[in-house]
Amino acid sequence: MVLHLGFSMTIYWYLNSVYDAFKSMHVARVVVAALFFISFLLYLPIGLAINCPFENLSLDDCINQEDLGVEYCTDLKDPDNVTLTVLYDYSPCVDTNHLRSATQFCSIFFLMVWIIISAFDPTPPTSGTGDERVKFDNTEETFDKSNA
Repeated sequence: MVLHLGFSMTIYWYLNSVYDAFKSMHVARVVVAALFFISFLLYLPIGLAINCPFENLSLDDCINQEDLGVEYCTDLKDPDNVTLTVLYDYSPCVDTNHLRSATQFCSIFFLMVWIIISAFDPTPPTSGTGDERVKFDNTEETFDKSNA
């Protein structure tokens, strides 16, 4: 994504005076990339740093508080410690887990928007006359496609 953004910025400066529609798509792409990086930083590095330590849900809490059913909770018992389940208890850190869930959603959303913007990225205009001018060694030759 970073390499693609750098490449599109280079093309943007080259085509700036030629194609105005590319300018608006480039601005949208830069905004989406910035929002993606902010949400990604909040999701993984910062979100993991401020998150509480992961604790397993006890068997009693699974049955009584979470109301998941005796059979379900006993099937998910931790093999190393029979008083715990393999499920995690997120109740001590509700706010940080909500933050991580929201930023995970935003990261995926901005990636999808990036793909949509890239799919509708305009291409530079062509003359469409069938007469192409090609330069070879500082000489200009005309190639007519109809005679070829």
